[in-house]
Amino acid sequence: MPSSARPQPLLPNPAPSTHEPTAAALMGLAALVSTPAAGWSLPPALLGPLLYWVLVCSVAGYFVVAWAMQTLPASQVAAFQCLQPFLGALLAACVLGEALSAWDAGALGVVAGLFLVCSERGDAETAALVARVRRVLRARMRTVPSRTSFLLPVSETGKHAQ
Repeated sequence: MPSSARPQPLLPNPAPSTHEPTAAALMGLAALVSTPAAGWSLPPALLGPLLYWVLVCSVAGYFVVAWAMQTLPASQVAAFQCLQPFLGALLAACVLGEALSAWDAGALGVVAGLFLVCSERGDAETAALVARVRRVLRARMRTVPSRTSFLLPVSETGKHAQ
């Protein structure tokens, strides 16, 4: 084999096929048509919400993510993917009137992380912000019961720093 020849890949190039969307659509149609034969029934009143769920929530969501991957850096798109649970909980609270729990409020950490990932500030400013947040958290951890003392830094003697 000449030295300039490229080695052959182990697997063929996984280029997308034009038949995949057609096959997926036909399988979905077959499942929809065969549902009554399987003994399942869908009340007609649920057809509209089901179509909304499939078209808007799923299909449109994938198109938005694909568009974002073409126009934004991958790190920002990936960071915004982490916002989906938080925004879902926030919308449920605003639209449906559901109560947010402490776990939902913890998602604010995700938003803060997203801000740090996407901010345009320099490394020195980000490091100063992180140091300030750590100081505040350490000060608050000192007033929290001992079950969270594992979050405090440990000194060389093995005891938690005060």
